Amino acid sequence: MTQTRRHDAIALAVLAALITLAFADVLLGIQSLYYRDVTLYAHPARSVLRDVVLGGEFPYWNRALSAGQPLAANPAHEVFYPLTWLILLPDFNRGFQLYIVVHLYLAAFATYALLRSMRLAAPAAFLGALSFACGGLFLSYLNLLPILASAAWLPATCLFARRFLHHRSRRDFALAAVCFAMQVVIGEPTTLLQTGILLGLYALFRGGVRGVALIGLLSLAALLAAAVQALPAFDHAGDSVRARGFGYELVTEWSMPPLRIAELFHRDVLEGRAALYGVRGGPFVASIYPGLAIALLALGGMVMRVRGWPLALTIVAVSILLALGAHTPLWRWLYDLGMARSLRFPEKFILMAVFAISVFGARVLDVLLPRIPRIALALVMLFMVADLGRSVTRLAPRVDASYFQPPPLARLLPPNRGEYRLYHHAARHAARPEVQPYFAMRDDVEWAYRNAMMPMIPHAYGVQTAIDADFDLTSLQATADFTDAAWALARWRRDWADVAASMSNVWYRTVFSPPGEAFAAARGKLRDVQPVQLLPFERYPRYSFATALESIRDKDDFVRKLASGRFGKRTAFVSGTAFAPAAGRVQRVQETANTARIDVETAGRAFLVISVTPHKYWTITVDGTEAPAVVTNIGYQGVVVPGAGRHVVEMRYRNPLIAAGAAISLVTLLALFLAARRREAAAVVP
Repeated sequence: MTQTRRHDAIALAVLAALITLAFADVLLGIQSLYYRDVTLYAHPARSVLRDVVLGGEFPYWNRALSAGQPLAANPAHEVFYPLTWLILLPDFNRGFQLYIVVHLYLAAFATYALLRSMRLAAPAAFLGALSFACGGLFLSYLNLLPILASAAWLPATCLFARRFLHHRSRRDFALAAVCFAMQVVIGEPTTLLQTGILLGLYALFRGGVRGVALIGLLSLAALLAAAVQALPAFDHAGDSVRARGFGYELVTEWSMPPLRIAELFHRDVLEGRAALYGVRGGPFVASIYPGLAIALLALGGMVMRVRGWPLALTIVAVSILLALGAHTPLWRWLYDLGMARSLRFPEKFILMAVFAISVFGARVLDVLLPRIPRIALALVMLFMVADLGRSVTRLAPRVDASYFQPPPLARLLPPNRGEYRLYHHAARHAARPEVQPYFAMRDDVEWAYRNAMMPMIPHAYGVQTAIDADFDLTSLQATADFTDAAWALARWRRDWADVAASMSNVWYRTVFSPPGEAFAAARGKLRDVQPVQLLPFERYPRYSFATALESIRDKDDFVRKLASGRFGKRTAFVSGTAFAPAAGRVQRVQETANTARIDVETAGRAFLVISVTPHKYWTITVDGTEAPAVVTNIGYQGVVVPGAGRHVVEMRYRNPLIAAGAAISLVTLLALFLAARRREAAAVVP
């Protein structure tokens, strides 16, 4: 083994050891990462995906969320991202935790390889990799999993794209396209955009317009390689609430306060200043601190004009300008031009600055290495490890692994969970003063969230829900319309929840219990305290026959007619022409993830109400003949069953764009593989 390889082996081993030691309790299954989106979104969503796949079906449709939503088409579920498949390990929770931690290794090793490809010495590359992969920003991503996964691939994309720009190697082009495609498949738009900006700026500084054109070609190859996700994702975006755009206030939520720029050099700048974020009450990204040593090196390198300083300074300036959001006029201009109407949380854009500081700071250290005694270098390394290590438990809090076992509320619900849905009414009132004692105990608040089964926690335990808040703003427009209509109805009718539940196959709802004796006896230990109680509704089925039909013009007309109180709960509101339906009876229902078979008997021309979210890729047949789905009750669907007698109604969900995208991806990946295998021409360095 050469000395260079020995140095690389040592550096990578130390990086791996540091990450392993920092997360040994998680890797051993003693404790679990749980904070924020991990519990409320990622864990239950991955549980649904696992159940569908192990049930023997392709995950086209998610029956658990909001009466049904597209699954594979929504990149938030990362169905086509290979590392997601770790959840299929025999122990789901262990596989889920491993999915999180493995991205730390990926980011560290890829950043180290990038810096070594820039001909930096091993100590400098080690420090840069440690700063990026174990710094405050990346540790903060451990509870923001789509950003975590996409950011972990950023250094690898930059590594091979840079090598391609310098050497025009087909192999590097192929590898860069595949790494960039991984980010496209993950589908986190802001991180993806930042990767494109970084590559574009580097190409512009190093290769001019021609370099930018090559990055454009690389981006196209990545998009085609990721078509299996990109094609249905673009289509889904057009069907979801994102197609309507967001208001400027929502777009600029979590704009980074200018004061936070100082956090690049001091970890505690925001201490006691949560009010800077207004109603959000705190930052979107918990920390942006890259380590004092690397930040000072980067700043000193810019002052001393070390090679690469103009590019580093430009990246940092662009990143900060975008991250400041509403604190500058830029986002208002971008919004008015229609360029920022579906991007949220400007603070995300600070990633570019932190990455540039880690890379450029490592370059500056490399320049200084001949002048630094070994003992001084060792002290700098130890200081960096200790400096960043102080934040690990704060930025990546853990909880006992039993946290992800079924909470008491899940055990109270009947076991026939495919027949009904839950409406989490309590989640709408979590901010009310009378229930705040449940969430005011910092040391134990995670158990209050878990025991209350806050959305989307019920999905982890096989409980389906309806009338949900749209966690990531990717719900279908029909779902948003129904939820908005239900809340509009609440202003007119006290029994609005019963009306909405009858249309939604909701049998139970949750409401907060006032903190009482059990809470007082807990004395800050909420593991066994049940913050909510279950209230039953009348048990309306998922598939039923309407006793009457009523035509409506739009959502407002729907609310007005419901508010009048003139219609029974078995009236179906349709956008088409109404008729007097005959009586009918559902005899048997068989459901799978993507299909349903409903055996019915009718006395004549009847109307079957299906409380499943409508979507263009549902196919409904009656006795083997395709029948048009009718949008019913704004957020659901129905079908006309012709003639008296027994009938079989079948539903099937298939998204044809997934197969088309898969074909494009396979062809592109094959082309990249064959191109990489071809004999390389002589290297060309611009």
